[in-house]
Amino acid sequence: MTYAPIFPRRLARTARAFALCATLSACGTKPDAATAAPAVVLGPADVAAASTADVGATVVVSGALDPADVVRLRAQVAGTIRDLQVDRGSKV
Repeated sequence: MTYAPIFPRRLARTARAFALCATLSACGTKPDAATAAPAVVLGPADVAAASTADVGATVVVSGALDPADVVRLRAQVAGTIRDLQVDRGSKV
């Protein structure tokens, strides 16, 4: 004799009933004039005609930029660097 547990069936039945109640309660409400979003009216100053133009090769950015790759160099022997002949940000 095989016995099927009742708990999954009850859980599925409860979930279906909850979904039905949520759907019916959401569909039955109508928005009031006070709670509805106001209509947006656009004037001639709000509308512009689309056009094509060349985009420059530079981008103006405000704020800090992080590099895509960061390389950390370590010496195999201990010591102090006295002078560095490369400017920050230049290719080496």
